[in-house]
Amino acid sequence: MEHNAPKPPTQEQMDLMKERYEVSGKGLIVKTKYHKGPEVGEEVGHFGGIGYLRLRVKVRQFYVHHIVWFLTHGSWPEKSIDHIDGDKENNHPNNLRVVSQKENLRGYRKPLQGTTSKYRGVCYHKGDGKYHAGRRETYAGTYNTEEEAAIARSLYVYEELGWPWETLDEIGKWAVGYYREGKLEWTPSKPHTKVHHEGSNVHHNYTKQMQLL
Repeated sequence: MEHNAPKPPTQEQMDLMKERYEVSGKGLIVKTKYHKGPEVGEEVGHFGGIGYLRLRVKVRQFYVHHIVWFLTHGSWPEKSIDHIDGDKENNHPNNLRVVSQKENLRGYRKPLQGTTSKYRGVCYHKGDGKYHAGRRETYAGTYNTEEEAAIARSLYVYEELGWPWETLDEIGKWAVGYYREGKLEWTPSKPHTKVHHEGSNVHHNYTKQMQLL
């Protein structure tokens, strides 16, 4: 399984998914009534802070498009799942596809307009001369370079908050891959910790690596 794969549920959670829900149209509906659950035939799922429908199964939150994939194909996705038409609410099986890391990186190479940084969730503050990573619940500290700020925010929202792989931009996906391979240092409990990559400059290593994609 690749590092960008959705974390798989337990066997008990998968059994409950198959027992409770079925795919219908662009989402999931209740197949079998369960304690405190909606009525049979009702659509399930609620929106999280990043626009994806989520569903709680046995304590843990799952994204509806991952469950739809599982119920349709009989196995949990081993790579990232992409919405073909770009509509996060359209979870019809025909609108979902497995994509590689390289394909996902290319899909998110979109310039940001009207911002103080080219990276998502990063903002330059003139007052302290620092790049701020995230805001409110995604805040991950202040950094000297926008690359460090983007990496710190990406690792925080992916590793700690559980945001899906497809919400990361290219530097975030690069960072997660290197972090999980032990090539990038980052302390989750201390988001202000300086990001360090193999004893060298983060910007240099990142841009050099991206040239290969």
